[in-house]
Amino acid sequence: MAKQKKTKKAKGRPKKVESKKYNRMDASALYLKNLTKKVTVEKGIAGADALYVKAGGVSNLKEAAYSFHKAVKVFIVLGLLTVEKGVITRVQ
Repeated sequence: MAKQKKTKKAKGRPKKVESKKYNRMDASALYLKNLTKKVTVEKGIAGADALYVKAGGVSNLKEAAYSFHKAVKVFIVLGLLTVEKGVITRVQ
């Protein structure tokens, strides 16, 4: 009889868990769309992350910051937001 080889389980990154409603970019865009008052960038990142967690995702401020900054850039290009000295303001 032949010997059976022992197989090792592959160690890797844990699977990413995404919200069933939307992803981080969607959460950042939705947060910025509903922005009514001035907010700092740090509070905006925390707010977008909280919105993502509320939708069923896992909190990660580093990923939230990346998505939030990308969404802010798009909103600035569209002329919907301005950012001065770390404060985000919606254009009226």
